Amino acid sequence: MCIRDSFLAALGDNPGALAVLQEADDVYEKASALLPGDNLAEQATLLACLGACYNRTGDYAQAVHHLETALMLARQARDPRAETEALTLLAQATSERGNYEMAQRYLDEVLTLARTHGDRTNEAAALSMLGSLAWRWGDLARAAACCQESLAIYQELGNRQRIPRLLNVLGILAILQGEYAQAVQHYEESVSVAREANDRQAVADMLNNLGYIHHHYTGDAGQARRYYQESLSISREIGHRHGATSTLSNLGHLYVLMGDYALAWQHLREALSEATAIESVPLTLDALVGVASLWAETGELEKAARLLGLIVNHPATEVDTAQAAEKVLARLRQRFPAAQIEMAMESGRALDFHTAVTDIVHSMREEG
Repeated sequence: MCIRDSFLAALGDNPGALAVLQEADDVYEKASALLPGDNLAEQATLLACLGACYNRTGDYAQAVHHLETALMLARQARDPRAETEALTLLAQATSERGNYEMAQRYLDEVLTLARTHGDRTNEAAALSMLGSLAWRWGDLARAAACCQESLAIYQELGNRQRIPRLLNVLGILAILQGEYAQAVQHYEESVSVAREANDRQAVADMLNNLGYIHHHYTGDAGQARRYYQESLSISREIGHRHGATSTLSNLGHLYVLMGDYALAWQHLREALSEATAIESVPLTLDALVGVASLWAETGELEKAARLLGLIVNHPATEVDTAQAAEKVLARLRQRFPAAQIEMAMESGRALDFHTAVTDIVHSMREEG
C-alpha cells in the first residue's frame, strides 16, 4: 500500500471521520515523515489529501492553503497526476468561496492537462465542474453541453459513482428552464444511484435539491420539509458542513413561507453563522435572502430592501439566489413605495459585505 492509500485508510471509510481534522493533520504529519525529502510528488499528493479533508468539512481557507502548496510541489516534480488533483480540489474550494473566475482558470488547466495525457476520468470531472460553474453564471447552454459531454464519458467508462453529481446539475438546468417534472426525475434518479454507490454526501445533497423543487416549484411544503430534514440529518452525521448549511438555509426559507417565523429565524441564524464560519460567500448570500424575506414578512421593509440591494449587486450571487431575491423584491413592491425601495437598495449596494454580514449575525445572536 502506498503512502497516499495509507493516509486515506487511516481516516476510515466513514465520511464522518473526515470531520476529525486533528486526526487528519496527525496522519499527514506521520505519513510525510516517512517520505524521502526529495519525493515532491508524494508530498504534493499527501497535501492534496489533507486539502480534500478541509474541503469536505467546509474549511475552505485551510484547504486552499494546503492545496496551493500541493500544486507548487506537483509542478516542481513535473507530475501531471498530482498537479491535476491539486488543481481540481482548488477549483472546488475557490468555487465554494464564490471566486468563480479563479475556479474557471483552475478547471481550464485541468482540462488541458487531462486531454494532453489522455486522462478521460479527469477530463469528465473538469467538464462536470465547468458545467456547474456555467449555470451559476447563467450560461445554461454551455452548462448543458459540458454536463452532457461529461456524462457520456462517465457512461463510457462505466463510472456510476460520478453520475449523481451530473444528474444534479441537469436537474438544476431543468428547473431554470421551467421543466420541473424533468428536474424531479433527474434528482430521484441521482438519489437512487447515490444510495446504490453508498455515497451519503451525494444522497444528502440530492435530497436537499428534491426538497428545494417541492418547496419552490410543486408547492408541496410538507414533502419539501421531509426531504430537507432527512438531508440535514445525513449531512450532520457525516460532517458535511456545506450541505448542512445549505439545507438549514432552505428550511429557513420554507418556514418563512409557512408563516412559522420563530423556526425560520432559528434556522436562518444557524445557516448564516455556519456559512460565514466556513467562508462560503454563495451560501451566505442565500441565507441573507432568507433574512430579507423574513424581514419583509414581519414589517421591516426598509431593512429588507437595503439587504436586497447588497445581495443582487454582489458578484458571487448565483442565478437561483438572484431569482429568490427578485421574488422577495416583488413582495416588497406591493407594500412599499417604489422610490423608497430604490433608495434603500442603493444604500444597500454601498454596504461593505463582510461588515454587513457580521452586524446581522451579531444582531441575530442577541435576539436569539
